[in-house]
Amino acid sequence: MEYDPSVDDPSHAVIAAVSSVSQSNPIELDTLYSVIDPDALNKLCSSNSDTTCHLTFGFAGYQITVDATGKVVLKSEDCSTDSNG
Repeated sequence: MEYDPSVDDPSHAVIAAVSSVSQSNPIELDTLYSVIDPDALNKLCSSNSDTTCHLTFGFAGYQITVDATGKVVLKSEDCSTDSNG
C-alpha cells in the first residue's frame, strides 16, 4: 500500500493497510500503541524528517514495514506471502 507522507500519518496508513488486507474494521484491531508508539512512528517516518526511515514491526498477525517514501508492506506472520494492501 502506498500513502502520501506529506498528507497522511504513517500510523494511519498502517491501520488502513492492515484493516484492508485483513478485511477488518479498524476499530476491531488491537491498538497500534501496544507494539509501537504511533507518535514516534509518525515523527520518524514523516516527509519532514531529516532521516531515512525504514521500520519493521509485528502487528495484528503481520510483519509490517513502513518507510518515509510512502510505502507500507505487510507480510503475513503465518506464511511468506507479501501484500501491498
